[in-house]
Amino acid sequence: MVTSDPEREKRVRLLRDWGQTSKYRHELLGFNYRMEGIQGAILRVKLRRLERWTELRRIHAARYDKELANSGVETPVELPWARHVYHAYTVRSPRRDALRDALADAGLSYYDIQ
Repeated sequence: MVTSDPEREKRVRLLRDWGQTSKYRHELLGFNYRMEGIQGAILRVKLRRLERWTELRRIHAARYDKELANSGVETPVELPWARHVYHAYTVRSPRRDALRDALADAGLSYYDIQ
């Protein structure tokens, strides 16, 4: 992290070490996560594929946008200053429960439509 804000720097330093100001003295609830070597090795391989996976999700999202255009559900919006990666394609509906039930009746399981 890069910042010129001393307060933000202090908070981030506290957060990265369990919120400790000194040994056994915690000012706030923080964390201290470490990545194991095997996780790093797997991620190193997966990162090479990330751009392609993102592009495929964007292609699928464009198709969903087209197919759902006049369906009455609100689809995700990509803001002009951002590039959506669509790790989730979430729709909104004023009739959410009825939509969920109709999808379930069509054979989609609860986990498919969450």
